[in-house]
Amino acid sequence: MNTKTVIKAVVAVVLSVCTSLAYAEPELLIHEVGFVGNGMSVASGEFELADSGRFELHLTDKAIDNIDNEYLQPFTELKAMLLKDDQQLVITMDEPGTSMPENLDAGIYKIYILGKTEQLTDKISQYFIELKAEDQAQYPEAAYMKVGFLPEATDQVILQNGFSFDNPVPIPEDGKYQIYLKNIANPQPLKALDLIVKNYTSPSDSILLKATDETEAVSDEFEASKDDIITMKTLAILADNATEGLFEIKLVKNANGYPSTKWSTVIPVSVEPIETEIKTFKGVFSVTSANSQVISFSDLKEEAFLEQDNTESAFLESVSFDIKSIETGDIVINEAATEGDLELELTPGDYSISIYVKHAENQEEIFGVRISDSVTNAHLYDNTIVIGKNFLHTDNLPQLSSQTFLQVADLCESARFTKLALILSNGTDIIEYLPIEFGVNDPSYCANDNPVIEDIVVMTSGNLNYQAHIYALPPEPAINGDIRSAMYNMQIIDFLSNTLIYEQTGSMMGDYVNLGYEFDIELKGSGVITLRDYQFPDHFSELKMAVFSGTEKVTIYSGTPDGASYAFRSLEPGKYFATIIADLADESHMGTYGITMAFEPDNANNTDGGDTPSVGEQEGENEGESGGGGSTSVLLALMLLLGFSIRRK
Repeated sequence: MNTKTVIKAVVAVVLSVCTSLAYAEPELLIHEVGFVGNGMSVASGEFELADSGRFELHLTDKAIDNIDNEYLQPFTELKAMLLKDDQQLVITMDEPGTSMPENLDAGIYKIYILGKTEQLTDKISQYFIELKAEDQAQYPEAAYMKVGFLPEATDQVILQNGFSFDNPVPIPEDGKYQIYLKNIANPQPLKALDLIVKNYTSPSDSILLKATDETEAVSDEFEASKDDIITMKTLAILADNATEGLFEIKLVKNANGYPSTKWSTVIPVSVEPIETEIKTFKGVFSVTSANSQVISFSDLKEEAFLEQDNTESAFLESVSFDIKSIETGDIVINEAATEGDLELELTPGDYSISIYVKHAENQEEIFGVRISDSVTNAHLYDNTIVIGKNFLHTDNLPQLSSQTFLQVADLCESARFTKLALILSNGTDIIEYLPIEFGVNDPSYCANDNPVIEDIVVMTSGNLNYQAHIYALPPEPAINGDIRSAMYNMQIIDFLSNTLIYEQTGSMMGDYVNLGYEFDIELKGSGVITLRDYQFPDHFSELKMAVFSGTEKVTIYSGTPDGASYAFRSLEPGKYFATIIADLADESHMGTYGITMAFEPDNANNTDGGDTPSVGEQEGENEGESGGGGSTSVLLALMLLLGFSIRRK
């Protein structure tokens, strides 16, 4: 499947409970901001407008505004939109300039900036946006302003004796920073690794770092201001007769004695065109005895029933790791992974481990890592690492008991999987492989959209750490060639106490954007959900939302800019998952949607004089009227989502 760019910026907002029966405006809080894809980037900001009035939005491409600036390049597309209270669409702009004046009420506003560049050079693109009063002579100060950058992808330039890399990085916030440069042994350390850090606003100030062999170099602390840009020029020289290497750069902010990584990248070096990606997996463990330890790597593709070719796998040759003392910060070991056991001599203390995996874009792998005491065989660290887009979910589980109930379900929403399996692992061991054995060609599979479920009880141990993984193959293409989304649910339950330990609902996107959220309801009650298509910059050809509780679901469709509302008669306490499925008529289009959900517990002071209708019984705006006594119902708005999406193909 050829995947085009998918862009989505999503804001999930939780509205607080009104604690009295008197009417009060709910407080609006940003809950989550997320992005999917790598085409058009989306930035956002929030502000409060204290007074109403007529205002204009000014959007500027700083490269055009400062044509002589050698560090900037223009956007190919630059757009903006303004929402009030994250619901009401106020202003949209399809290009830089000044919007028509609009009457704006006092309140909370959310602004979104959408930008795209060709990324042909090592320059970056910068925008500036401000909201100003129409009468600027009387009110010259901006009500809101924001400036931001879009850093470009790293370019690799082959020199006569090495490789040159440029990384322009914006400073995210004021503070004191350090640069970390690590020479990673993958498959062997670089012969030389030099880094020069220059500040664009102060070119004379520079930092020089050298990381030879298997070392990590750390710069002196320096101060930087928000929206400053620093560029990192790196020269990497491969070891003699080597064809590949690897290094890492980190920008770390120090605050109150606690370092916090604000930006990092792992960069491969190769004499051949780079067709691989680098993923880093990190963990921590403790050594409590004076015994030596053993680290083991194990390829698990056969146990996990992944399709393999006839050649012997050499995947672990592309894996390396390092172990660092948390107390001293020193890297005590930096090695390439090998099949089997490697003895370690770690003294008692706390350690961190970083595992670097080099893999091709369409490669699928599953392998285990274990560190154990060489005398007692006690597990000090267990992890099962999966690579590949068909692994839809992977996570470390909470502590399990002696018996565990596993369940996996094809939710039969939009389409059905060609293959779906839940894998339970413990480091280098596959504990259970639970596939849905129901034949996908059977006409009763997903009949009437009913979920297909498989489950099993397995023996586990409270002394071990377990990982859960979902592996799936996409649905078969439709007659028109489109591959629709498919959705799954997995549940892990303590068999003896019947307690839910872990649950996840997710999807395989196919040609349709699919994004999921979860929320908890603590009291029984009713709710109203509203789905909107803002039709900016384009409208959706399909927009719907599926709400799940376990394997039970309700599907809601909408395509109107004002929103379509649906009511739930009864919502039981528990965990709920909400998934948005969206499609556009053309892969070059982009759409915006909004979702609100309001919940009212049964013990609230209902004033509408009757039960809330169930889904399907009422469509449109759900407006209740106050009854006698003047009391107003207490509303808990569980979720407000705002997203940008673009079609996959």
